[in-house]
Amino acid sequence: MPVTLTEEQTALATAIGEFCRREVGSKERRDELTDGGRHAHSDELYRKMAELGWVGIAAPEAYGGAGQGMRELLVFLEETAYV
Repeated sequence: MPVTLTEEQTALATAIGEFCRREVGSKERRDELTDGGRHAHSDELYRKMAELGWVGIAAPEAYGGAGQGMRELLVFLEETAYV
């Protein structure tokens, strides 16, 4: 059964994809963010994603999250993994 995204979910996917291509779209940029691959994560990148409300996308608003659902979380994971 094919999955159909809402307009909002499609816009979210587009925004995340554009962000990822802009922020980590090249090997040079990924190396810069992770000190040549020595670090698994980038605090700078996580901070930017948190400012956009994506780090806690599926966490309830009462706990500081965005209060979105599992589909939005999967959109986020798919787009970040793709780039």
